[in-house]
Amino acid sequence: MNVFSRWFRKTSPAPVERSEAEAAIEPVPQNTAAQSAEEETQLAAALTGRDRAAIARFVLEGSSSKLRQRAAQAVEDPAELKRLMKESRGHDKNVYKILRTKCDALLATERAAAQLQEELNAVATALARHAQRSYDALYTPTLTQLETRWKALAEEASGELYRQAERSIERCRQTIVQHLKAIAAQAASELAAANIAAREREQRELAEAAAAQAAAEAAAIEAARRKALEEQQAAETAAVRQLAGLIGKARAALRDGGSGRAAGLRRAIEEKLPTAPPLPPHLTRQLQQLDEALTVLKDWKSFAAAPKRIQLIEAMEALVGDDTPPAALAEEIKRLQGEWKTISKGVAEETGDAEWQRFHEAAQKAYQPCKEYFAAQAQQRAANLEQRHIVLQRLDAFETAQDWEHADWALVATVLREAREEWRRHSPVDRAAGQAAQDSFDATLSRLKARLEEEYARNLRLKRSLIVRTQRLLAVQDSRKAMDDLKELQTRWKAAGPMPRDEDRKLWEEFRAAGDAVFQRRKQEYEQRTAEIRSKKAEEAALRRELEEAAAMYGLASEDGAGKFSQLQSAFESLGPEAAAASSAASAGR
Repeated sequence: MNVFSRWFRKTSPAPVERSEAEAAIEPVPQNTAAQSAEEETQLAAALTGRDRAAIARFVLEGSSSKLRQRAAQAVEDPAELKRLMKESRGHDKNVYKILRTKCDALLATERAAAQLQEELNAVATALARHAQRSYDALYTPTLTQLETRWKALAEEASGELYRQAERSIERCRQTIVQHLKAIAAQAASELAAANIAAREREQRELAEAAAAQAAAEAAAIEAARRKALEEQQAAETAAVRQLAGLIGKARAALRDGGSGRAAGLRRAIEEKLPTAPPLPPHLTRQLQQLDEALTVLKDWKSFAAAPKRIQLIEAMEALVGDDTPPAALAEEIKRLQGEWKTISKGVAEETGDAEWQRFHEAAQKAYQPCKEYFAAQAQQRAANLEQRHIVLQRLDAFETAQDWEHADWALVATVLREAREEWRRHSPVDRAAGQAAQDSFDATLSRLKARLEEEYARNLRLKRSLIVRTQRLLAVQDSRKAMDDLKELQTRWKAAGPMPRDEDRKLWEEFRAAGDAVFQRRKQEYEQRTAEIRSKKAEEAALRRELEEAAAMYGLASEDGAGKFSQLQSAFESLGPEAAAASSAASAGR
């Protein structure tokens, strides 16, 4: 055994630094924050269970003023309030203030109840006195005023007081009824006398009125006859004036080249003639001239339109068997039919009937491929609509089958996406026939989307809170505890529900950056600790060598060696428990 080992053989070995795993299993003493959290939990349980004794105990013995104030807010019993207020005086000013405020509020409530009872007794007493009075001019107004006051307070009255007041009101009403009966009897007597005089006066007035009415009826009949005659003459004059205006407009249209408008006005004139009075001679001559001009113009127009009709017939016949796509072919047929209708206005039917039949038959033949094409399209639209109904049924069944408290949100997002794609595949459909299905589909999608977005929002809030908590770990002094908390937060992050991909990626980058910062701090502390231990071990090795040399000198009883040994020993002890542990390990190895 060397000198160094002999010198320190009685020294208690310093504790060896333990690994993180060994330190993690040591029980951690409960700190103030944990105690406060436990008391908060106990107080919440007491409030939920209405445990008055426990709440009172927290008022007086809670570890924090905030906890005591919260407990004080929950005390409601008057006797308990007074007791706790007395015991908390001089201990917690805020708790005492809360209890005093609640006591004052209870006292105010009691005073208000007493005032209300006094008012009830006063109104009931006044009603009882009023019921004993005789009827006078102020009886009914006074009762109305007292009843109004009683109705405003009656709900707060006790049973006996309520019945007493109601009986008083009923007696007052009986007094009023008796007074009204007496008045009615007197009025009936006066009315009987007045009726006799009224009947005599009425008989005289009836005779006078009958004579006046007969004269008035005769005058009214004469006035009505004159008025009817005037109205008939005015109507006939207006009708003739209207026909004259139409004839004038038709002749003006002919002068301006508007044959179509003139023909339309002539038809309007024809519709009004049966109910119109006989036309004056000058209007009759103007109407005959209009008809002659229209006949000449119609004949000329038929002659002028004939070549154009032949062109349209030939163009329509050329479309029969044409390989133009059905949709474009249908548009061309519709255009030719429109031109035929335009040039045929005002043409006599007998001049164009054969040509019309030829044009119509060619149009029917040319349209046959279009008809088949549109029929096939209609069939396809019907099939698409049927498939959409099936998609809607499946989507409704999916929504009904979900347990929304434990839904598979990834599956919900997939169903939403695939349902839209499948719905679009089954198109087109008839707008009117498919509108109800479209509305139901949109409504179901909206409900599912709302549920999914609600889940996204909930997960967004959770992940943002996890990011904030991770960022706060940088302020935790114990880096080992910070790492344990980080692992727990990472586990909760993985367990969180789904979110939109882009937003989830951004949040993950924030969370990962915060976690990397915590991990980097822990790594730096570990590396710094390791470097310090290595440096101290190097210093310890050098000092050990010098101590051994000094011990050898001390063994030779050299005063200089003893002084040097004492200095080296002090320097060695200043290195701390790590150097002592390393020294013990080195000695054991030797």
